[in-house]
Amino acid sequence: MRLYYLFNKFSDIISLPILISSVIFLICEIIGVIFNVFSFGKPEYFNIITNASEAFAGCVLVYFVALKLQIEKRTIKAVFSLLCFVIFYMVFNTKTHGSVSYIFAIIIALIAVYLFRNTNIYIASFTLAVFCTVFSLLLSYVYEYINSLIMSLAELTSGKGIISAVLYIVISLICSLLGINGYDGCFWYKSYGGAQLINEKIVTGISDLFLSGYRGSLLTDYLSGKYILLFALLGIGLFVTTKLSGDRRIAFLFVLICSVFSGNLSLLLLSLLLLSAHLFFCVITLGVLSSIVGFILDIRIGMIFNAGLIESLSYINKPVYFVLVCVVMTFLGYFTAKYSFEKYSFSCVYQISIPTRLEPTVKALGGLENIIRINDCKIEVRNIKLVNELQCGIIIEDNKVMFENDEITKLLSECYDGFKGRII
Repeated sequence: MRLYYLFNKFSDIISLPILISSVIFLICEIIGVIFNVFSFGKPEYFNIITNASEAFAGCVLVYFVALKLQIEKRTIKAVFSLLCFVIFYMVFNTKTHGSVSYIFAIIIALIAVYLFRNTNIYIASFTLAVFCTVFSLLLSYVYEYINSLIMSLAELTSGKGIISAVLYIVISLICSLLGINGYDGCFWYKSYGGAQLINEKIVTGISDLFLSGYRGSLLTDYLSGKYILLFALLGIGLFVTTKLSGDRRIAFLFVLICSVFSGNLSLLLLSLLLLSAHLFFCVITLGVLSSIVGFILDIRIGMIFNAGLIESLSYINKPVYFVLVCVVMTFLGYFTAKYSFEKYSFSCVYQISIPTRLEPTVKALGGLENIIRINDCKIEVRNIKLVNELQCGIIIEDNKVMFENDEITKLLSECYDGFKGRII
């Protein structure tokens, strides 16, 4: 039960840092587009913007996760955790000049929480500082091997027509979930995305090719699928917002909008995975479908910085087809998420994970959305008519339910402290 409690607590507090980080990514997307519009955007500038945005996002995640999960002296511990992440980032970036995945920020924050909760503040601080330094050095050592693996995947994907389009979107989504942007970079700025002789100069990478005036079929292979998928994600997100409430709904809606317009899908994919693994598989499936449709219809769309929705306005060869396909994919995304919600999970979309053995009990209570709070071994529900009295031994009093077996109520309250004395 402790594991379920910690997961639900983490899912609760991660919404705000994800929201702030998504806004940072959107701001960087706007800056990147402006740089190009005024013709002083160069690849090195884009790399600086990307690395800076990921560093800021990592700082936000570390600070808020460490802050919310601490018990006492939270601000001091969160600030120190942030400083340790900065040390980690500086050592890693000095050694490799590479970007840092947000996953490492979350790992450092969780380790900081564990150390501060289980040891005194001085031992925890020293251990965390040593860990971040050693971890960054070890990661720097294996960085070249990770890069080699990414390039091997890019080589496997490149130059295979519709198969390339499908493989690219699947691997790209998985890498985005892990916060790895090196795979996309292989196609955007290197020869895996294509090479052409333009103005007596060899240009490589789909981004540089487009900015150099190229409008050929490579735009279909590596870009159209992602742009169409953005609308499928809008459909999925719109359904999810109908099932969330309060601050969670607002936070998720902002993350959805920022991610779709910025093109950086990492944190949106993380949010969907935390809600339900089935939603992430829906994204993968719709991504494959988007790539196939884009390839068959030969829809070519340009990119400037990060392939966000803003950049689709730069060039579309078949705007009517694109609009029709996007409308269909939005509806398809909405109803795919609805099907996943109804068939596989009624609990995950409320960011509350419960053990399998308790699911029939929650269902008998009318689902998580029907539970308001648990107090003094009594479960208060919104609509008593939704409670199935025959499915389990219960005693009903007004709109409150008591189980004959008090252990069930105790287990439910242990899974999620939000049931204890407050409305969810």
